[in-house]
Amino acid sequence: MVANNPNEDTLTKSASNGMSANFFDALADIVSVCGESGANLDMTWASARPIESSLNIKNNFFVKKETIGTLRQAGIELKARTPEKNVEISGVVTTLHKDTGKESGTIKLVIPEKRKVISSIQQ
Repeated sequence: MVANNPNEDTLTKSASNGMSANFFDALADIVSVCGESGANLDMTWASARPIESSLNIKNNFFVKKETIGTLRQAGIELKARTPEKNVEISGVVTTLHKDTGKESGTIKLVIPEKRKVISSIQQ
């Protein structure tokens, strides 16, 4: 679990496997009210969205109280990586790139008033 191994690769893998900043925040909140002993959690996966048995995902786990800070930090890290939706950015486009056969590409632009270069915006 991420709380026991909070490096960047683990966070990235967790996010791609469906973990979210809100999950980590909620888990930290649960553990914080469980007292010194931590939290023992049993989970059942939704029958509408079953998981592959080959993934060997545990249905129950124990989270120590000492991991609350790590869980909160994981939430902060994932929130920082989450792109904002419906944001308008004004600037001068300096590069457009899209590989052949791909639906999306990257845009590099300069925001003159902030003297800031923004690159690799996925579109």
